[in-house]
Amino acid sequence: MTEQTVIKIIYSLVSLYLLTSAMAIVITAFVSKQVIKRTPNYGKEKRINKWYTVIASAISFLLLLRFGLEMPFIKGTALLLIFLYAAVSDIQTRHLSDGISVMVLLVGLIDVSVEGILVNFVSALAVFLFMFGCAVFSKNKIGGADVKFITANTFVLGFSKGVFGLAIGLILSVIGTAVRNKISKINDKTLPMIPYLCIGYVLFYILQPL
Repeated sequence: MTEQTVIKIIYSLVSLYLLTSAMAIVITAFVSKQVIKRTPNYGKEKRINKWYTVIASAISFLLLLRFGLEMPFIKGTALLLIFLYAAVSDIQTRHLSDGISVMVLLVGLIDVSVEGILVNFVSALAVFLFMFGCAVFSKNKIGGADVKFITANTFVLGFSKGVFGLAIGLILSVIGTAVRNKISKINDKTLPMIPYLCIGYVLFYILQPL
């Protein structure tokens, strides 16, 4: 095999990889747009709906850079689309369907050993009990849907990354509330928590070891 032939093969493989990667991002962008269209009250914030698709595509690109065209990328993209629906739904309606948490749990079963599933189940149970206690003592200021969503994501990420993702989400939620109140000059202490939790969970999903 000549050097020129080797170079052509490498060039073809790189081109194929780049083309496949571009197709994966385009498909993610298209699917994310369809997901947004199916959220409750679609069109309520029509001006910024396109930005959700842009953000989803950007995160998909980061997942691709981190994992390549491997199973973690596919799993992460599935989570991304679920998070997109969850975040937009919470922003528009302050409501989250239990089906979202179920879908997150199902994604958590992908490419995981039986031992890993058992460990993650125990981690999720511990976080659920803690969050349930917080919800009770806060007189339901923490919604049941939030508790289920947090539990499901702990099952996917494991205890450490799940807790750190939760912490980042809560910190961002507090900052977001303060910024919004300052800009709009209101004293509203409520803010959709799910979008911020999604940011925290995506961050620690991308940071997981290969």
